[in-house]
Amino acid sequence: MIYLKTDDEIEMLRKANLVVAGTLAEVAKWIAPGVTTRRLDQIAEEYIRSQGCTPGFKGLYGYPATLCTSVNEVVVHGIPSNYVLEDGDIVSCDCGAVTPEGFNGDSTYTAAAAHHQGVPLRRHRARRARQPSGGYLQRHPAVL
Repeated sequence: MIYLKTDDEIEMLRKANLVVAGTLAEVAKWIAPGVTTRRLDQIAEEYIRSQGCTPGFKGLYGYPATLCTSVNEVVVHGIPSNYVLEDGDIVSCDCGAVTPEGFNGDSTYTAAAAHHQGVPLRRHRARRARQPSGGYLQRHPAVL
């Protein structure tokens, strides 16, 4: 069923998404070699809370963080960790915020962790990612 939103509800959705946009803009300032994805997550949570909202993902279905941080070959919904970004890493940050009225905003930003803007990124070699099942996945050479 489609629920039409009132003008006030649309404004609350706008507010939530403006908080997400501001959060991602703040996080983008910190995407650089030497920064951990956990630190990016802390920055995001601090910003969201400073705007009077709550992180939309944290605690949702047991999710432990404010952001989903996917680095390089991680497709989506990576969990922030002590991984230290390296020069040339591609980082996707998915962010959600909830207004006090319960309206959600959600968006993603992808950037390169590079020492200098405009510097060509190093090509990533195929990496193996160990699956929980004990098997291995490897990127096809044509994707490199």
